[in-house]
Amino acid sequence: MLCERWLFQAILSKNTQDSREILMFKALWKVVVFILLGVCGTQALSSERDNSHPKTIRPKIAIIIDDLGTNWKNANKVLSLPWQVSASILPFTQYANKIALISKEQNRAILLHAPMEAEKNNQLLGPGALFLSMNPWHLLKQLRQDILDIPGVEGVNNHMGSKMTQELGTMRWVMGLLKWQGLYFIDSRTSDQSVAQQVAQSMGIENTRRNVFLDDDIDSVAINKQFDRLEQLATKNGSAVAIGHPHDETLRVLKNRLLGLEQSGYELVSIRDLVKI
Repeated sequence: MLCERWLFQAILSKNTQDSREILMFKALWKVVVFILLGVCGTQALSSERDNSHPKTIRPKIAIIIDDLGTNWKNANKVLSLPWQVSASILPFTQYANKIALISKEQNRAILLHAPMEAEKNNQLLGPGALFLSMNPWHLLKQLRQDILDIPGVEGVNNHMGSKMTQELGTMRWVMGLLKWQGLYFIDSRTSDQSVAQQVAQSMGIENTRRNVFLDDDIDSVAINKQFDRLEQLATKNGSAVAIGHPHDETLRVLKNRLLGLEQSGYELVSIRDLVKI
């Protein structure tokens, strides 16, 4: 565990008069203790786990809207959807605080949409991004700042991250901080090779994964087909999780489909109701 030893030495040798830095070291040291004592990240990774639940009379559907924070008009439309639709907010964006505070009043689940290094197009990550080139101290410090930027945050899902979520060691550091903060994790599954959910599971963190992207194709017909697929998976497994984005087309489809969801025999639930250890 060379990276753990590196951070241990860095913490001991850090010379700073900044009280905020000292507090940050104390906080992040707890994450190191989790890892060094084997409390987290030491169990063998199981094969990929889905979020199947025992079949019930009413299959459960959870929906997360990603990429919130930069556009108030569409964010406001998201906030007019049923409270069970979760808000995933990008850190250090213009409307992040406002969206989070309104979501909290609505009892809507608030997620940090944590920007993580992808295989390509990393110029789209935005502020607060996490990169594999960061040493453990800077990685955890940035993630901690991202979390603190979103009032009332209760969970995290990855923004992009197709490269970072494949890296076992990095995911252990990330999940160590989430465990200490008491946050759950949703794997957006931007890579089929992601180990993020498996690491969260091995560390005893409440978790689940995305089953369907609603709007890879931003077209009403395509989005409706993806919603059909979401219902099929929920019927088969007892529950299913969809991720969408605040596009006009997506929000129009959701507004219409959610109106008839209960009549169709499904239950719309908050993502917090589907995470489990």
